[in-house]
Amino acid sequence: MREELKFENTFLIIDYNNIRWRDVEKITDYVRKNYKISTTLIRPQPSSNDYTIVDHVLNLDFESSDFVVTAGQRLKQMSLKVRGGFVFSDRAMTAGSQLLKSLGILHDGVEEATACLNKAAYREREFLHREK
Repeated sequence: MREELKFENTFLIIDYNNIRWRDVEKITDYVRKNYKISTTLIRPQPSSNDYTIVDHVLNLDFESSDFVVTAGQRLKQMSLKVRGGFVFSDRAMTAGSQLLKSLGILHDGVEEATACLNKAAYREREFLHREK
């Protein structure tokens, strides 16, 4: 008989600005209490504090061309099943949205994320949705 792989359900936080660490801690507590799942943080060069405020930490650079593939592989290697998540910093917005999309997690689309950070992209989307 084949043994079934067991995955741990987790909520994904993709990066955060350092001053928001207490918010990450509160999110972790909320997710743990209300959904009974762990929290996983992805960010480059995590601090020692990061390892104390979430359950799992992945040290990955979202500016790397293989970020989405590598993050997906690492989550799978850790037997983590992402059930939800969000991007919590501007610098990770585009790559983080791409990762959430690849994991099948509902989120703001990659185009919307790009438009949040790029005025030209925003104006282009605004023009496409103008009243006629």
